[in-house]
Amino acid sequence: MPYNGINVADIVSEFGSYYREGQGNLDRLVRKLLGGSSTLSLPGIRHIKTDATVYETANVFSTETVQRYQHGFTPKGETTFVPNKIELQHLKVDQLYAPDAIEDNWLGFLAGDEGQELKDWPIVRYLLEKVLADRVAADREAMIFNAGDATTVTEGTAHPLEESFSGFDSACAAAIDANNPYPAHLVENIGELNATDIFTQIEAFANAIDGKLQNVEMIYFVAPEMARAYLQKKRALGFYNVAADDQINLKVDFNAHRVFGAPGMTGMTTLMFATPATNILHLTKRDFGIRNIRVREQDRDVKVLADWWEGVGFADNDLLYVATAE
Repeated sequence: MPYNGINVADIVSEFGSYYREGQGNLDRLVRKLLGGSSTLSLPGIRHIKTDATVYETANVFSTETVQRYQHGFTPKGETTFVPNKIELQHLKVDQLYAPDAIEDNWLGFLAGDEGQELKDWPIVRYLLEKVLADRVAADREAMIFNAGDATTVTEGTAHPLEESFSGFDSACAAAIDANNPYPAHLVENIGELNATDIFTQIEAFANAIDGKLQNVEMIYFVAPEMARAYLQKKRALGFYNVAADDQINLKVDFNAHRVFGAPGMTGMTTLMFATPATNILHLTKRDFGIRNIRVREQDRDVKVLADWWEGVGFADNDLLYVATAE
């Protein structure tokens, strides 16, 4: 059974509840590939550290002002400042380890030396530096595309990831809301994304984007399986004079746009959005993830704690295009 964050049941069942010297080493611990947080690593995204829990900006919108000359004064044009705020959400990691749970079984090679504090045992360092770091990165990749309500807290309950963060899905929905005074562009009639029609769906989406952005580098965010299907449809259509499959890329033809299969959007077929990477704001208060981890020893247990504030959003809705089947 799980024991304070370390589940040794399968190890004990398979290898026995005793330590065999020399039989275990780090090379035998094979971690699941979780993928990391590749979306937030995209070049161009604006990473901003702030001391506030709400990042406040304003979009400046002006109407045309140039006119034909006449001697009289004929004022034309106006400038509007539309508030734009991005809320950061308070996140945390709490884990409790009982390091001595591994001392009498196959994992015993990760136990500490006599007199060594539990928080300094190799098993704790391994869990922090290898397992927890990878897990937090993967969780952050998934959560930044959440549509969940992260405003309600149930005291004493560890919330699931989808209830812990309001991400790009929520930001897109708010941006195209009919009541938004400065809305993003809603691209209609695209339908739910599917492998059969993805090439024509992306072409139709590209055609709906303002021509003035044709030469601006924009990213189309889709589920990774849709990005792969887009490549496959490109190959199947045979429009490309290439020598090998690897010459078929995710570029959207005839402009400076490209498709990106975001790992955090896996399984999402009802949302596609496009914007320049520089229009994406990633906001943090304090170091995020496990960079500010605290490790405390308590009796025979080791507590691992970290908390930080984080938020994502868009700087200018006029540079955001959203297609949704919902």
